[in-house]
Amino acid sequence: KEAVAHIKSFGCPVLVSDLVSIEELEVVFDNFNEGDAVFAAVSPPDSAKNIPGAFTAEQFTSLASNENIVLDPPLLTPPIKREQFIENSSSYSFIHQLTKGKRITKNSLKLLCNMYATRPSKIFGSYPQKGALLAGSDADLIVWSPVNEESTNMRGANTSLLRADIDSLIINGRLIRGNDQVSPGQLNGSYIFRNAIYETLSGVLK
Repeated sequence: KEAVAHIKSFGCPVLVSDLVSIEELEVVFDNFNEGDAVFAAVSPPDSAKNIPGAFTAEQFTSLASNENIVLDPPLLTPPIKREQFIENSSSYSFIHQLTKGKRITKNSLKLLCNMYATRPSKIFGSYPQKGALLAGSDADLIVWSPVNEESTNMRGANTSLLRADIDSLIINGRLIRGNDQVSPGQLNGSYIFRNAIYETLSGVLK
């Protein structure tokens, strides 16, 4: 409480991370007034540790209505490979951990993606404007299978993150379509390996 009060005295935006229980979340928000720029990053706890009052999947759903709350990956042992920072040997993914193995619906996936990616990028001012020639300008998240060669074009659909309706991409000013290949080393952004997430979600997004 003393640390939160000290930070508040400077009048700057505050983000408190690694919160794993309702009690911790209440301590943060009880020390701020409505309208203060305070944000909380909530996290599924390490399943190997017994944390009293740890967040449940249902509580995460209810917390999503608060625009000042974002989602952190679970506090698990760091993976061996740097690029596989979401998956590791003890959990398929943070989404699987959060839902406790329950079936993931389209709505809950959108909700989690908003808390994990869209909302934090808006808070930190890195969310691209629609129509701008910036990475991610026309999509918040794309779930794509590199092993599926079939293309089902549903032009005009507004739910691209859940469907294979992508006709082409523009990367570094180059039009990518059909059988064109992209080398991650030639891109300005970062390539994130997500095989485990795709295998976990592929059966519930059909």
